[in-house]
Amino acid sequence: MERDGWQVVVVGNFNVAPDERDGYPRLRTFRRQHVINRADFLSKMFSKYNGWICEYSRESRKEKWAGVDICRELHTEKRGYTYYPRTKEWESSCDKFDYVIVGRKPWKREMAMSSKILEIGERDPSDHCPVWVDINIGKDKKHIEK
Repeated sequence: MERDGWQVVVVGNFNVAPDERDGYPRLRTFRRQHVINRADFLSKMFSKYNGWICEYSRESRKEKWAGVDICRELHTEKRGYTYYPRTKEWESSCDKFDYVIVGRKPWKREMAMSSKILEIGERDPSDHCPVWVDINIGKDKKHIEK
């Protein structure tokens, strides 16, 4: 879509914690599926992700989307969690599973102004916390006029 001129924003619950900062008390590695899902997520969503560089050929690179996790880029070392499983004691196990990911074009144009996880501090009806993002749509006038 970016190749066609779209400013891409992907939002949702991806059920993957990319690195050590995104899992408490530690990154999930038990059940091999967590490791497989993480590798798949990183290779499909990010060409470079805080030190992770996904390897691919020159031809396949054209097909890769290079997303940016806004919260992680704006708060590089901060731990923040969006998922607190109901089967565990509050804050004894949590992960960052929910993301606002923008393409490189809107990121380079500074259209993503700020983002934060709204950590609720207690149980509520959902086992996920909301993530908000401030996107300045008017920053890219060429796209708006299109």
